[in-house]
Amino acid sequence: GRSVGSVGGGAVVAGVYGGSLDNGGERIGLVDGLGVVIRNFVYDDVPPWPVAADGGGSSLVLVSPGSLPDHTDALNWRASFGVGGTPGGVDTLAFPADPNGDADGDGVSAMLEVAMGSSDGDAGSRAVPGLSREMMDVGGGVEEFVVFEFRVNLAAEWARFRIEAAEDLDGWGDATGEFVHLETVGEGGGVERRRYRSVVPLEEMGGERRFYRLAVTREN
Repeated sequence: GRSVGSVGGGAVVAGVYGGSLDNGGERIGLVDGLGVVIRNFVYDDVPPWPVAADGGGSSLVLVSPGSLPDHTDALNWRASFGVGGTPGGVDTLAFPADPNGDADGDGVSAMLEVAMGSSDGDAGSRAVPGLSREMMDVGGGVEEFVVFEFRVNLAAEWARFRIEAAEDLDGWGDATGEFVHLETVGEGGGVERRRYRSVVPLEEMGGERRFYRLAVTREN
């Protein structure tokens, strides 16, 4: 038999589940009435899985579920924008009606403000990418690396971020492959700060001047 129940926010669920999911991660399998597997994947509570959902009150939310993302890939999941999640509802932010608008006159477009978790109604609220040089040991002794960081508004699921580079402020190209993920730090309110370091230390970059920028695009 099959019964119907509701879970928060008016969400209708087909079937009854009387157990509880493991906070530390486990395998979840969903099958239909004919025994055909709908989804079978394992979630976890360690990076790259969203750490805010590991005892911080947030739930795991599938990013852009309508695109049928790979459930086994941790990068297709994020922490819910609000504590406890929004079962039966959504906690995403829509793409701005006027993405190039600048209501607070601070020189940052509405699209960038939403994507990076700042307010387009407050000129004092800005989120600017950062570039620095930091000493660290990644296995070859203490060396100096280039560190690029930026804020991400998890509720802006349409936003895609890419590090770009150029030698003379022209001819920008994708530089994502020049960096590796260093750490992700939650800043609360559904916003996190992502830090990346250069693959090679600064002294191995040839000494040529190089500029970096953050490109934010919309995924339809």
